[in-house]
Amino acid sequence: MKSDELCYLTIAKASELIRERSLSPVELTQAYLDRIELLNPKLRSFITVSADIALAQAHQAGEEIAQRKYRGPLHGIPLSYKDLIETAEIRTTANSRVYADYLPEKNANVVTRLREAGAVTLGKANLCEFAFSDTSEDDLFKEARNPWNQQYQAGLSSNGSAVGVAAGLAAASIATDSGGSIRIPASYCGVTGLKPSYGLVGRTGVIPLSYSLDHVGTIARTVEDTALLLEVIAGYDSGDLASSRQAIPHYNKLLTGEIRGMRLGICPQYMQEVGVEDRVWVAFQHALDEFRSLGMAISEIELPSFSYGPAADFTILRIEGFQVHFRNLKQHREKYGVSAFHEIAVGGLLSASDYLRAQQARTLLADELSRALQGINVLLMPSTPASASGGTYHLKPPLEQKVAKDEISYLAPFDLTGTPALSICCGFTPEGLPIGLQLIGRGFDEVTILRIAQRYQEVTDFHRRQPPLESNASAIASSPRG
Repeated sequence: MKSDELCYLTIAKASELIRERSLSPVELTQAYLDRIELLNPKLRSFITVSADIALAQAHQAGEEIAQRKYRGPLHGIPLSYKDLIETAEIRTTANSRVYADYLPEKNANVVTRLREAGAVTLGKANLCEFAFSDTSEDDLFKEARNPWNQQYQAGLSSNGSAVGVAAGLAAASIATDSGGSIRIPASYCGVTGLKPSYGLVGRTGVIPLSYSLDHVGTIARTVEDTALLLEVIAGYDSGDLASSRQAIPHYNKLLTGEIRGMRLGICPQYMQEVGVEDRVWVAFQHALDEFRSLGMAISEIELPSFSYGPAADFTILRIEGFQVHFRNLKQHREKYGVSAFHEIAVGGLLSASDYLRAQQARTLLADELSRALQGINVLLMPSTPASASGGTYHLKPPLEQKVAKDEISYLAPFDLTGTPALSICCGFTPEGLPIGLQLIGRGFDEVTILRIAQRYQEVTDFHRRQPPLESNASAIASSPRG
């Protein structure tokens, strides 16, 4: 098997080959490291590549498997981590000069769980500084570029994670989401991004953005790979006060359950308020047709208060973020990039009453969504109002034309409610850029959204398409670095 083919194996397939000992963890890891060396200078997916550590871990995995000490489907699988997730012996920068030389003493909870499962650490994925939404030319490291077309952005703060998975630089990546930061880059890069239920995955050792909004989740190629990852990283974390003691099901074994007769909800009223790009609307309608062909019913629901979501998320995130950074802002103001400083400092200008009103809106949204989900199994929305290219936002009849709002409008409400949300690819624009579809479920019911998304991926091929990197890989690597 060619090196590029190895780098696009799903976790499920690679683990099968590793278990059968027809593929070694060292061979797989070296294939990824070679591809990173070739493509990362231009795509900028990784901030730090831990090649020596990765190969040592891969050798260890190979020896354990040879000794019949197989740990499970992640044994020997190379992963990346968003660079605000602490990794022992590997620097964790948060893409900020404040943490430029930070070398954690121990792994974050999520890293520990994956290392115990035998996963290999390729390195640390790029992000916006401290995971705040905007990039800046004076960031410590420049933003990752969309592998489908480098002229376009790759999404918000987990951009390096999504670029790496889409470009075949990692089998999967662990990332974070506080206002859409997993699902936007997953949508823009055509990969599968899960924001789990709040409290399902522990956050100890993750540099915080917003204590009450931060979620640790996954970016992978397929729903099946997502289930394999979630089964390992989910579970109680004694160091995280918000961590749940919810029992963890065998997500992967439950993917094949029946979905015929389930009810999907859509919300034309909210889509009308937010707006959506023409081609995203068309792809959304085609996805609904696929679900109908799978025997699912479509119901319309109303979420009249959801228009408060983006503003409430903005307010809570900035106020809590300001508290997180207060000491560093006083001591190291000069080390913050312009964009990150402005994003964080605005939290100091917001009042306690602003915070209270945002939390009241949050409660209203959560109650409204809970009641809506009583009559449906899963809510469907676009992941973002537009593809990475942007463009003109309209709604096709029977809905009126409407200019779309910002890109978090379909995402931030579910950080507020803490319900699980999954972005999968449901089509491509004429320019070849991916389009995302979002599935939202009841709290701690990841099984249902994963099962429905799995059936969708079984009857479509969008998730199997690869960016046009192979034919021009040498040109990409040799072109001037941006």
